[in-house]
Amino acid sequence: MWYGHSKAEREVNRWEYLSTPSFKSRYVLAAHYLRHCKRIIEVGGYKNCVSEFLSEGCEVFAVDPYLDLPESISARRFTIPISKFDLSCVSGQSFGLACLGFDIGVESVDFFRISDLTQRADVVVLECADEHLPSVLGVEILMRESGKKVELTVGMNLTGNKLDIPADGYPPFFKRTLIVLR
Repeated sequence: MWYGHSKAEREVNRWEYLSTPSFKSRYVLAAHYLRHCKRIIEVGGYKNCVSEFLSEGCEVFAVDPYLDLPESISARRFTIPISKFDLSCVSGQSFGLACLGFDIGVESVDFFRISDLTQRADVVVLECADEHLPSVLGVEILMRESGKKVELTVGMNLTGNKLDIPADGYPPFFKRTLIVLR
């Protein structure tokens, strides 16, 4: 039970497994493909951020209503939905986009903002759970509408990892796909 915690705190704690070493390995791969970007917008990082795996000289804008990054992680933090994020930081400039654990409904205003960013970004890294069909559909639409070519598709099977999941936590999706678009 989550006595003494707000609903928002309970929701955030349900994704603790995303901070385990096996799930954080997705960020290592994403960072490799984003490493030449001077600016990166990361959508939905939760307690993780691609900047943790990048060298200095890259400005990361971490945008997530549930964002809870440790102070040691170098990123500009925005605990808001992407639809409310001011894009002037990348207006007319080259940038990368990271959406790991993609899970945004295709009819939401946030999805339309991500679609716009996917088309404008120089490099896009998308990652989603293979068993979560709404996420897979969203990624497929973003890929098709982006006008970009797929540079890399990696399937990951993270089963076999021991995870301490709260009794009312979300069950992890172990089979995932990471896609790089350029």
